[in-house]
Amino acid sequence: MLNSYLKDAIAPVLLEAGFKATGRVFRRVSNEAIQIVDIQNWKFNDSKRARFTIEVGICFPRLLAAVAKLEAYSFYRQNLAKPGITECAVRRRLGMFLDPPQDTWWTVSATTGYVPPAEDVTGPLSTAAFPWMQRASQISDLVWAGTGEHVLSSPVMGVAAYFALGQESAATQAAASLAKARHPNQPDLENGLLNELVSLRQLHPPNPSEA
Repeated sequence: MLNSYLKDAIAPVLLEAGFKATGRVFRRVSNEAIQIVDIQNWKFNDSKRARFTIEVGICFPRLLAAVAKLEAYSFYRQNLAKPGITECAVRRRLGMFLDPPQDTWWTVSATTGYVPPAEDVTGPLSTAAFPWMQRASQISDLVWAGTGEHVLSSPVMGVAAYFALGQESAATQAAASLAKARHPNQPDLENGLLNELVSLRQLHPPNPSEA
């Protein structure tokens, strides 16, 4: 019943907007980014009742490829060809676009036959999530802090983004903070990760006058 609801009520809106589906993960390319919509099951779903939520995110393949070369982030390598929501630099649950923002799960009931009105899901997708994804689909948007709108979900992608934009000071500061957070009171491991992270400066090619 959930599969039928998603196929009939939700998927058409995503496909019409240019997304392509792999199972319940939908992707489309925009600017420097891959925009991802991930429909997620509740872990306690059964034959009588199923719940789902939707998470949207932005993946930057150039940043992902550079980060995946680091030993500390080698787990990204298996997903380079088809990144998912966990490879996104920024991500949000669809409920965070509601007023007021709230973590929202929609329920389909085989017992009563209830399904959510399609507009309850496709409305915030079309009017809020899609525009947000467009605004966050360039690397320069990733570190924009004008309203805190594009809060980073992945600190390491933030380090990579700063380096890609040539913001060396901000990048090294973010790298130091990340290394310390990952390895508190372990200076050797902290310094090892920091050295890996600062190698991401290669993302910003030198200007011809600097070469």
